[in-house]
Amino acid sequence: MANHVSNLDPPALISRIPGQTSAFAKRSVFNMPLFGYCLRLAEYIPVDRSGNAAGAQQKVAEAKRLLDKGLHITTFVEGTRSRDGRMLPFKKGPFYLAMETGAPCIPVSIYGTETMLAKGSLASSPERLTSSSTRL
Repeated sequence: MANHVSNLDPPALISRIPGQTSAFAKRSVFNMPLFGYCLRLAEYIPVDRSGNAAGAQQKVAEAKRLLDKGLHITTFVEGTRSRDGRMLPFKKGPFYLAMETGAPCIPVSIYGTETMLAKGSLASSPERLTSSSTRL
């Protein structure tokens, strides 16, 4: 479970997780040529942001199935990127998943990427990426 401040966060974090991981991703990125195909091959979970409780329960069940297969589930608990690096309110789905499955949760804090590739910007700047995690 990580915060989310930049589009650089998923590749920076997921590439460091041992084993195979899946992640929740907004449905619209699955429509991107090639990238969406890769997400489907990697068994990422498309999420609608409509707030529909039944849809959220279905996605939690899908994530549970992947956990049962031995995959990790990476979640960005804010559900979207922060514009300024400050934490946004957490979405409930990842916590329901953790409670229902008993899967261990490893909190990860990512900082610095908001200045490297800010939300809404196409320009990047060189910075040092730092992350930390604590296994619970």
